[in-house]
Amino acid sequence: MTINKILTFALAITLAGCSSDALMEKQSAPREAIVFNAATGKVSRSADYYCNATKPEEFNVWARLGGETYFENAYYILKDDNWELQREVPYYWPEEGTVDFFAVKNHNDFKWNGNEAPVVPDFAPAKTADDQVDLIYAHTVASKPQPGNRAILNFRHALSQVVFKAQNLNKNIYVVINKVEVCNMPVSGSFALPNTEVTDDIYTNPDGNTHPVASQRKGLGTWTLSNTLGNYSVAFDAVGISQAAGKKINLTSNTSFTREDADGEKGYRKSLLLLPTNGETTAYDPTKGGIAGTKGTYFLVYATIYNLSAGNGGEPDASDICVWGSRENTKAIAVPVKADWVQGKKYTYTFRFTEKGNGGYNPEDGGDVLVPIEFTVTVDDFADMKNYNIDEFLPDSHSAAAKVKTNKTIFF
Repeated sequence: MTINKILTFALAITLAGCSSDALMEKQSAPREAIVFNAATGKVSRSADYYCNATKPEEFNVWARLGGETYFENAYYILKDDNWELQREVPYYWPEEGTVDFFAVKNHNDFKWNGNEAPVVPDFAPAKTADDQVDLIYAHTVASKPQPGNRAILNFRHALSQVVFKAQNLNKNIYVVINKVEVCNMPVSGSFALPNTEVTDDIYTNPDGNTHPVASQRKGLGTWTLSNTLGNYSVAFDAVGISQAAGKKINLTSNTSFTREDADGEKGYRKSLLLLPTNGETTAYDPTKGGIAGTKGTYFLVYATIYNLSAGNGGEPDASDICVWGSRENTKAIAVPVKADWVQGKKYTYTFRFTEKGNGGYNPEDGGDVLVPIEFTVTVDDFADMKNYNIDEFLPDSHSAAAKVKTNKTIFF
């Protein structure tokens, strides 16, 4: 569309007092309607996640033409593998020119500032994994396609994904874990979509390996994080970890999810979807005491640790004692961590319990959780007592023994 046509289009809206919707309704039916096809890069299972195998069932779109709003907050839902606009009259392609399309899923409050970068304000991940959602966004620039073709929206993940594993390398203990908390992370942030770069290049990760161009992706949005810190948690059925298992155990596995990772475990459920850190955080320092008042980042791992009297690396029996937590309840262990999370990337943390490790730190005082029983051995010297002189003893001369001379015999 030429500059004159753009100005005429905008002027018609102003003078006629019509909204963009009203203008679209006046356009003739034979014109090509704007329809979309959506793609989403890989992210593993959480409460609400999307990938090319599980595409978003709905999203909202804003459009800009020549620096002006073309339409906004258009709501599309997925029906029979097609995303259908939820209004009676479709939006149509302009005869000339290109249109910027911005799309968002899982956030309704969208700041649309005309020619500036659209912003998702004050996004706050839910506190628990079960309630979290996968914030995704897309930006593409397109002109009128060939009849029957669609504009492609490739969605990126605005959040970072965090999952957990555990491994026991100590034959003397058995560990049970049922919850992990991520502590002292930003609780909210505003996300500006890319205003000029598009998200057209599709990032897929079907085999669980690092994508060769993941760090080179263009069209990333920008987070502005709050200074307020908070905690996020993921709870799951108790997982027992023995040394005999001999491998890393997924704490958040889901056997119904199809893709396997490098260790043969199924994909993740209840993974945490959290705000990127915008640089490396400072880890909690246990040498300064417990976690109270600290601003350093750390995990709280809720665990019960059994001391195996047999030392066979297996499961505990009825006589084995819990040295941390109890048979009925797990107890928090503090694990310092430096986090450096980037949007759209997954981070896997493995808690390893080794024979030389301390099992983590006591959140109350920063002391070691596992303190080996060691002995320092001393032995008292024999104390010198009174010296006794014992002379040769001779029996009474009237006794029968008197006839026998006993030399150096001591009777007690």
